[in-house]
Amino acid sequence: MKKTLIVLVTIFFALLVLGCKSTSGSAKPMKVSKKVKQPELIDHKNLKWGKTPPEWVSLERNEIEAMDTYKEKYAFVFESEKSKDLDGAKLWLENFAAPRELSRMISQRVKDVAASAASGTTDGIEKYTKEIVKTVSAAELNGLKKEGDYWILQRYFDPNGEVEGDFYSVLAFYSIPRKTLDGIIATAIKNADAPKNQNEQKVRAAVNRALREEF
Repeated sequence: MKKTLIVLVTIFFALLVLGCKSTSGSAKPMKVSKKVKQPELIDHKNLKWGKTPPEWVSLERNEIEAMDTYKEKYAFVFESEKSKDLDGAKLWLENFAAPRELSRMISQRVKDVAASAASGTTDGIEKYTKEIVKTVSAAELNGLKKEGDYWILQRYFDPNGEVEGDFYSVLAFYSIPRKTLDGIIATAIKNADAPKNQNEQKVRAAVNRALREEF
């Protein structure tokens, strides 16, 4: 479940284009054009009060979940599309349906984890994944909590380093107890149809282990 789901505010990385050239058996990364510019932070919700953004705004999901406050929770940060005005960005927040979007994100994470754990094996895994996703999508997300929201204004640049424009984005941070989501996944695994053969059983075991340990 990439990030999945978080957009960094205080740290903006230029895209690194990696390439390989074979020279005496060694591989060298391609150089990034000096014209490439990372977005600049122009304004944010707390700036007029002389305060910095909340800590979660600049952290990856695993970093948020490592904090004492959220160690028993799963963290999810959603971001709006870029908007030329703040009202447009806030409208996204007003219309944001957290349970639906979280369900969609969790379902996608299930698919990704299952595909990775299956290591290319297709024996019954697609049907099994669909069963898991169906149960997860229909489950009630008890304990889902909005931890906060935050808007930012960034200046973006085109590939030539010229100003593309200033755009607003809104971040929405939600958490859900680990026991809730772990329970939903456990129920989905338990209620799935039985595997048809040993190979399918073996693949499912790998997928189930990944869902429990890597989600």
